[in-house]
Amino acid sequence: MSTAKDFQLATAKRIIEIFKSGQKRVLLSDEVGLGKTIMAKTVVEMAKTLPGVEKDGIYRVVYVCSNQNIIQQNTRNLGIPQEDIMQMRESRLSMQHLILQERKIQQEARHGTDLPQQLIPLTPSTSFSITGGAGNGAERALIFAIMKEMEEFQGKDTRLSSLLKTMYMGQKSWDDYINYYSGRVKNCGSTYIKEIINLLRANKTFRENKNALVDYVAGNANEMPFWLINKLRIAFAQISLNQLEPDLVIMDEFQRFSGLLNTSSDSEESMIAHEFFTNEHPYILLLSATPYKPFTTLEELNEANCDEQYEDFLKLMRFLFKEDKAGADSFHTVWEDYSNKLSHISSEAFDALIISKQKAEEKMYSVICRTERYSEGLIKTMPLDKMAITGDDILAYCQMQKLLQKAKAVLDRRKNKDGNIGINPSYNIPIEYVKSSPYLLSFMQKYQEGKTVEAAFKGNDVPIVKNSRIQRLLLKGGQIYNYKLIEPANAKLSAIEEMLFKNHAERLLWVPASHPYYIIPQNHVFAQNKDFSKVLVFSAWEMVPRMLAVMLSYESERRNVVGAYKDDGITYITKRKVGMNRMQEEGGNLLEYPSVYLADLYDYREYFGQNIDSIINDLQNKIQADINKFGLPILNITSADLLLLLIKRLEGEDLEMRGIPQRAARTLAFMAIASPAVCMLRILKNSEKPENADAYYETTNAKDVAESIVALFNRRENSAAVELSTPKGLKYYEQVLHYCVMGNLQSVLDEYCHMIDEGKHADYIVDKLNATFISATSYQIETTDSYCKEEGKSMPMRRSFAFDYAKVVQDKNIKHNGTLQQAFNSPFRPFVLATTSIGQEGLDFHWYTRKIVHWNLPSNPVDMEQREGRINRYKCLAIRRNIAKFFGGKYSWEEMFTEADKQWRILSPSEYSEMVPYWCLPKEIIKEHVNELEYIERLVPLYPMSNDEIRYKHLIDVLSLYRLTMGQPRQEELLQLLEGKVTKEQMKELLFDLSPFNRNKKRI
Repeated sequence: MSTAKDFQLATAKRIIEIFKSGQKRVLLSDEVGLGKTIMAKTVVEMAKTLPGVEKDGIYRVVYVCSNQNIIQQNTRNLGIPQEDIMQMRESRLSMQHLILQERKIQQEARHGTDLPQQLIPLTPSTSFSITGGAGNGAERALIFAIMKEMEEFQGKDTRLSSLLKTMYMGQKSWDDYINYYSGRVKNCGSTYIKEIINLLRANKTFRENKNALVDYVAGNANEMPFWLINKLRIAFAQISLNQLEPDLVIMDEFQRFSGLLNTSSDSEESMIAHEFFTNEHPYILLLSATPYKPFTTLEELNEANCDEQYEDFLKLMRFLFKEDKAGADSFHTVWEDYSNKLSHISSEAFDALIISKQKAEEKMYSVICRTERYSEGLIKTMPLDKMAITGDDILAYCQMQKLLQKAKAVLDRRKNKDGNIGINPSYNIPIEYVKSSPYLLSFMQKYQEGKTVEAAFKGNDVPIVKNSRIQRLLLKGGQIYNYKLIEPANAKLSAIEEMLFKNHAERLLWVPASHPYYIIPQNHVFAQNKDFSKVLVFSAWEMVPRMLAVMLSYESERRNVVGAYKDDGITYITKRKVGMNRMQEEGGNLLEYPSVYLADLYDYREYFGQNIDSIINDLQNKIQADINKFGLPILNITSADLLLLLIKRLEGEDLEMRGIPQRAARTLAFMAIASPAVCMLRILKNSEKPENADAYYETTNAKDVAESIVALFNRRENSAAVELSTPKGLKYYEQVLHYCVMGNLQSVLDEYCHMIDEGKHADYIVDKLNATFISATSYQIETTDSYCKEEGKSMPMRRSFAFDYAKVVQDKNIKHNGTLQQAFNSPFRPFVLATTSIGQEGLDFHWYTRKIVHWNLPSNPVDMEQREGRINRYKCLAIRRNIAKFFGGKYSWEEMFTEADKQWRILSPSEYSEMVPYWCLPKEIIKEHVNELEYIERLVPLYPMSNDEIRYKHLIDVLSLYRLTMGQPRQEELLQLLEGKVTKEQMKELLFDLSPFNRNKKRI
């Protein structure tokens, strides 16, 4: 998504209008998934002309967000060239004085008369949070490179270096850091060094701690004062802040770090943030669909003993009006009047309420923009089969409860004897745990109940587990080792397995194309799963994502491996090579060869919509005619190496060949249609190459990407899937080609490249494709053979079909999660991503997912909206599938969307913005074709007769109404009041409209 749509452009223009009016803080609060980053990009472009931006000759944009995953996802979309975006490893505030100086030198040389620009990404956990830590090696080495030039430390830098190295870093690494940053400091010139030293001497934090530092480096103190490192970091951060002088600050999903806005706190983090926000009064753009908690239930209100939502709303408004006391006072007065009238609503006073609401709306519109989707009905609640309470559910609960009582007896005796048991035990299993996961003891090691059992029985046999042949608390190691069926033992798990595997989706290695280029046999696995979607699962419990990743991956692998290699005696843990690395044995080089001859031979447009057999026959005849010109005999062998020679001969190379292998023309026809390297070559030929691309750019990069795709077929489970999906009697590389053809690989890759960059920039496409594929990884899982045993070994269980997305704490797991997000946003595996509700705001998972499972219901309707916003986004899978249904006669995705935009928006040009067709479908289309569409499916596994059914109904009811009460105290009570006193039409009148596009439309 490169250019702003009409409603996004209207919002960007409105934000600039507000900035020009003198209001320097604006909230962009569009509904989740509507492209706030693209609007921010447009604001970045327009803000260059705002008053004060050119004050120092550099346009600086600071982008603050909660973690590096979001930074990696969004910085490219902000429209600043990659070379002008600072690297995250140097985003520490204490380092910015050097980065700013270097960028100033570089940009002045590069841009000439143009206004130099710079994007500086910051995260609270690494950039603002300085208290108590020693920082990273780069940070400390830069501090040393500056301070060693100070007169008071010259000749004494050995002890200063030893202090800043810390005991955690090796000497060689430290020396490398020092040499690197000393060189960079020197390159900035002596004037810069003197300036920073003078600023350091004048810094209050440094002055207050200088004597202690001087004493240490002079040898007057033996104990290393490591606490001084933190003080030096703070001092250099304050120096950098004074130099940073951002023109525009963008705070993305800022509710995740709203503590930064609390400038009344005495913490060093808040003091730094306060200086950051008040330094030179930058323009500040806040981005968040949920800038404060939009809805507080009565239960939450009673638990917290305060109305969190109402307090957050008032705090936000105070921040937005920070520099306009008169505006803040006026808003407070108007809002109190509106709130009072709303809480005393009556039919007689409704007109007065509307007038008050309009005044409040205008005040809000002076600092907030918010656009919401049309009520287009793209989300549909779908039932999950087999959701009856099973004997296994009841058995698991009874066994776990009985085991905890036995553990209590053991620990009570130990406590009476020793006086201490070492843990805070829990002797009752919550019913929600049993409803959420089978085999609890295999997955709940971090839970207090699991720790209680371990504390009681460590080193001994566990009751029930030992004595019961039908125990449901632990996985059985022997079953796993021998690839035996593991009963789901849980109604929810049984239901999701039934949904996923009913059409043998375990045999899919990628999501079927939304816009297939030809017709394949209807009994093929790709045809049977034409509406297949990846699945995003949200749970309230951390054990569930791990359980789903392991159990679903095992079942997928078991079905494939047992189905294909049951006579080979394969076990789950084995050193045998059956089914592995088969493309390395023969055929890998062939499928990785980007043949120009074959790429030019097949044009899917020429054959669009035809039966695959007729396409293959036609191509085979053309290839055979070219082969016949060589006059070579047909050999009684099939050989990938000979085929590669033949292709090169067809491309004009003068190579000796003793003959033509069997099935040559037919195999090359398959290659022309769907060989990975040939498909990628076609894509790169139609993409924009970088300026420095050489003559081999297309073929080299096509081969690189093809190598990653071909490597998929070297894995045992994947080779088993190929075996089960292709004809027998072929060599493995021929089977792989057959699989790629039936899987419409060219269409799959074309669709993926359209999503990556709308198929335009070759270098970006290649980078993303090369980062798409992840390896299977394992968890160590406790089984009956290992649990509580001194020498028992846990079982490594692989994750491949499904993965868990870890909660990110202070940017840990960033690299893994970032790679996993890219893989899930590709057509390739994993097909299931399970996560908790924590930390997913701002991340996209919508490219190949139209099914979302609420494994556990959220407590708040807004949490449900946030969850579903992860997949209800721009050109999401449901939108693409429906576009292809109606405009499949067009060839490319760009052409199909252009045609949809042309035809659908004219249905109601006064109503529809460019949300149609990129986010929404016209209501006329939904009404006429309700049974033909593909929807975003909301799957809620509910046990019959449970209170979850009542909770779910309440969530859905509140979801449609909670906006009426935003910014009001005691919202749930207010909703109950409104439901009885206003009509549906009146409720619509009471909704605030803060959408610039809608308001502009009303003025016309």
